[in-house]
Amino acid sequence: VLGETDLADDLERLHARLDDIEASEELASGEAARVLIAEDNAINQRVALRMLEKIGVAADVVENGRLAVDAVRSRRYALVFMDCQMPEMDGFAATRALREIEANGAARLPIIAMTAHAMQGDRERCLDAGMDDYMSKPISRAMLEKMLDKWLPGFAAGANEERLSSGSVQTV
Repeated sequence: VLGETDLADDLERLHARLDDIEASEELASGEAARVLIAEDNAINQRVALRMLEKIGVAADVVENGRLAVDAVRSRRYALVFMDCQMPEMDGFAATRALREIEANGAARLPIIAMTAHAMQGDRERCLDAGMDDYMSKPISRAMLEKMLDKWLPGFAAGANEERLSSGSVQTV
């Protein structure tokens, strides 16, 4: 006989899977993907936002890891681009916090490191912290498109362009 705890765990896993399916269906149906950029440098924020806008991806921006965790708790994102070195809470701590949320039944969220560190071992440190992939700065439009193609099922570069409105980019 299944206990209440087993049923609750099964229900949480089912809800997480349904979230994954809904996110994939949104992308496949042509709805604009929304990503979160966690980056403390204002110039890097503008550059990333501009490139994502040109490829047709709506984005929100936060300037530290604590705000990234809060943003993910309050809104569904298809992917997070996470700077590693930020004030208040760095990208490593923010990623660990987001993975803890997922351990409690939330859907897996792809987190891509964006870092100025390009030394040997930096990629492994990002992956060990729970990030899914790694980009070294300066980032390029081609790098962003490659990550979007890789991590967002159903994404096609430029496919969302006509669906973006002037309000598609927000600072959270």
